[in-house]
Amino acid sequence: MSQLRVLQQSHLAYVEAHEERLKNRLKAAEEHHNNITDQMNQLEQEILALLGETV
Repeated sequence: MSQLRVLQQSHLAYVEAHEERLKNRLKAAEEHHNNITDQMNQLEQEILALLGETV
């Protein structure tokens, strides 16, 4: 029984650590996505301004 509990704890620790890494990666991906989207929108506005158009 003690061996089973050790195995369960080990597995749970691994899964929780992996879950935390995935959450961090997702957060970084979302931040990157938002940053790139903002930059593309700014560039679009600058191009439109140079062309004399408005949105």
